[in-house]
Amino acid sequence: MTAVYSGPTRPTADNLGMAQTSSSSKSAVVLTLGVSLVVTGVAAWLILGRAEAVAPDAKSEFFPFQDAETGQWGYLGPDAKVAIPAKFDHADLFREGRGLVEVEGMAGYLDADGQWAIAPRFVLDPEFASDLAARPFWNGLAAARQNGAWGFIDPYGEWVILPRFQGRDGFEWVGDFHDGRAWFKQGRRYGFLDPEGEVVIEPEFDAVNDFGEGLAAVLVRDEWGMVDTRGRLRIRPDFEGLGVFGQGLCAAKDDGKWG
Repeated sequence: MTAVYSGPTRPTADNLGMAQTSSSSKSAVVLTLGVSLVVTGVAAWLILGRAEAVAPDAKSEFFPFQDAETGQWGYLGPDAKVAIPAKFDHADLFREGRGLVEVEGMAGYLDADGQWAIAPRFVLDPEFASDLAARPFWNGLAAARQNGAWGFIDPYGEWVILPRFQGRDGFEWVGDFHDGRAWFKQGRRYGFLDPEGEVVIEPEFDAVNDFGEGLAAVLVRDEWGMVDTRGRLRIRPDFEGLGVFGQGLCAAKDDGKWG
């Protein structure tokens, strides 16, 4: 078997995105998910291209890889050896002890031994080649779709937040949990949920980004500012774009430039 990593073929949830005002649609959330794909791809190249073992990204216990001969997906371990054989139609990030995989038109989650932790039950739409019916775990919860609506499950597959956010594409309707908050879309506005599914910040923003270090970017009248986890404005809306805080810093766009 020849193991070749080609990277996930669809967006994967991450908190490295940056949101900015778009000239074509200023209310759209623009997440640069490609950043996470590039980082993952580079790390995987290091694993496969060097003789000594290289520890994987701290965000993931295993790396997804695709078998060049069969086209099937599995996972590499920290020692660059196959930890879970390639026998799935697709494999996404392996996070918090769960690996999201697809098989026969459904998505489920593996444990670290390659056994089903959550049997495949989230149905993919066959009309869309890049459809996602579930997403990786973040802070103990994963977004998943049932009967056309999105909610959140725990690591055992139990619904913690019942599916109530209608829409095929979950990236448009709900975010992932960071700092105890996940954004959601209601109509054309965005707000935030707590892990029990209660609305803690009302949907009153034109667009939002994930929380990081207690703050989240929000779009107010075509300019970006930041609110805290209680919805209080902490950074005045005065930017063309804002990212997510990490280690005390956050990307910001002003006069067409990022810094």
